[in-house]
Amino acid sequence: MPCLSEVRLVRALLALVMQRAPMGFAFFDTDLRFVLINDAMADMNGRSPEDHVGRAVHEVVPDLAPRAVPALQAVLDTGVAAIGLRVQGITPARPGVVRTWLQNYYRVTTEDGTVLGIGALVQEVTHEQEVQERQRELIDGLFTFVGVCTPDGILVEANRAAMEMPGVVPADTIGQPFWDTCWWSAADERDRDAVRDAIAKGAGGASSRFEVAVRRHDGGLSSIDFQLVPLTYHGEVTHLVVSALDVTERRDQTARVEALAALSRRLNASVTSEAVARCIADDGLRALRARYASVGLVDPANPAQLLVVQPDGLPNDLAQRYAVVPMDAALPMTDAVRTGASVVLPDEDDAAGRYPHLVVDRERAGVQATAAIPFMRADGRVFGALAIGWDRPVDFTAEERAFLATVTDLCGQALERSRLTDAHSELARALQVQLLPTPPTVVGLDIGVTYRPAATGLGFGGDWYDVIDLGGAGVAILVGDVVGHGIEAAARMAEVRASVATLIRLPVPFDEVLPRASAILAPTGEDLLATLALVVVGTATGTLRCSVAGHPPPLVRQPDGVCREVPATRHPPVGMTSAPAPLAVSPFPVGSTLVMFTDGLVERRHESLATSVARLAATISAWRDGGAVALAHALADVTVAGPRTDDLAVAVVRHVGPGAPA
Repeated sequence: MPCLSEVRLVRALLALVMQRAPMGFAFFDTDLRFVLINDAMADMNGRSPEDHVGRAVHEVVPDLAPRAVPALQAVLDTGVAAIGLRVQGITPARPGVVRTWLQNYYRVTTEDGTVLGIGALVQEVTHEQEVQERQRELIDGLFTFVGVCTPDGILVEANRAAMEMPGVVPADTIGQPFWDTCWWSAADERDRDAVRDAIAKGAGGASSRFEVAVRRHDGGLSSIDFQLVPLTYHGEVTHLVVSALDVTERRDQTARVEALAALSRRLNASVTSEAVARCIADDGLRALRARYASVGLVDPANPAQLLVVQPDGLPNDLAQRYAVVPMDAALPMTDAVRTGASVVLPDEDDAAGRYPHLVVDRERAGVQATAAIPFMRADGRVFGALAIGWDRPVDFTAEERAFLATVTDLCGQALERSRLTDAHSELARALQVQLLPTPPTVVGLDIGVTYRPAATGLGFGGDWYDVIDLGGAGVAILVGDVVGHGIEAAARMAEVRASVATLIRLPVPFDEVLPRASAILAPTGEDLLATLALVVVGTATGTLRCSVAGHPPPLVRQPDGVCREVPATRHPPVGMTSAPAPLAVSPFPVGSTLVMFTDGLVERRHESLATSVARLAATISAWRDGGAVALAHALADVTVAGPRTDDLAVAVVRHVGPGAPA
């Protein structure tokens, strides 16, 4: 039996709980009827304590009975306490308002095991529940993936954005290691390892952020910005919050802008219309994310047809069939040119409905969606069209159409600019025919020459060559350079070339040609800066005689393939006084090749002249693919990447042997 002091203590504590404790307390008998209830719980229910005594739960708070009574009965039957039972419902205290309580039930027995009833401790958590629900609504309303893991990486919760993906079943995700859930099934193993590593670091209190690829709702892969933040309580990590923001569209937009910038740079580096069209057909695909892009230009010689540049990768017969198309052909490209309006076909059905005769060709080209956008000049005239094909349906949104228009305008401006360059080049070729001669045919020699204008200015300047037949004794080869571009340089070049050629034909001894030319061309009130190389090729003697006036010495490839510099007598540049001197003599046996050039062939910014000449010599040594003309053009072609800033002249002479015509 408890002593009197213990009884008093129990009664005092019970009075405290019944009258002053903020937590609700009730005691039920074995019939689950209220026996005792404190004021806090009576207030929760909206009835006085007296209204509870002797009554069952469903009589006092009927809305709570379906959840509370089974739990009370289970505790009464089993003796196992119910801890943290969450009960929601409406009581008379606040009619119409759903509230939430956290309830704990304990079976009460005597010392001999007799069951007296159930004790209940109840705490209202409506506010906390509302906060949690609002937080959940907020998290579920995010399009961003949010999940919660244990410190060892077991997923315990995920928001709606994560769970609403097709094929995602909570039972297959909740309770699983995060890196083994369905979102990572298609991920690269390195990305899964990165997630595992981030979780391990998170367990130690470190946050992580990086980009990975995950499977999205349509089965494809998305680039996501993955973040992991540990939650701590009293210095211990309790949970890991993982989130993922889809940055696929942002990356795509960045990639498109970068591709557009790259296309712009390549277009700026393309000089002729043909080069621009090829750049669009080959390099425009990345910016447009397309299967192919072709360029159709109205034929200047025949406006009734389009000349079409096709991309690589099309079947050869298709590329050939559509290389030249009549303007009245029923094609998206010709329709765009004739009408001046864009033609867009979002998918196969649209294309088949409008152009049924192209269904087979479209299938062979691997095309589903098509767009054809006209090229327009500033005056509104259409001069061609850009045709794009995609291997997927395309939603031609306003944004997509604006981007296509931007690419087309960029390409159209480059084509217009190149049209002027084409005319510029035609003028240069016409001047070249007038100012630079066709080399003579000389028995025993194979002679090839070429001239390439600079991409700026007139396109014809001060570099030149000349080949003078010496009437059976061989030929005199001249290569020179008058500094400058344009009309003035071309005029001075013609003056230098004519003066030197006249001296050779008089004939003046070769030892005196360069000194006399300098005397004739000495400054008379205007500056002249010119260089010159003279080589006399003796077919009968098999020799080279060489003299240079401030000019790079020629190169000769010997029959064994070794390429070296031709020995030369050196004079100052043309126009400066010099004395006659014998030309340096060197062998030129059958099988040898002479290469003369101007500095436009070898000068490079940020590279020494010796390095450039050594590279040229290596190219000449390795040449095996044709005659003198082919070598001259090949050397000129490989020297420049991008617009040419200087003109150049090249002369090549191969000693093919007696009786062998050029």
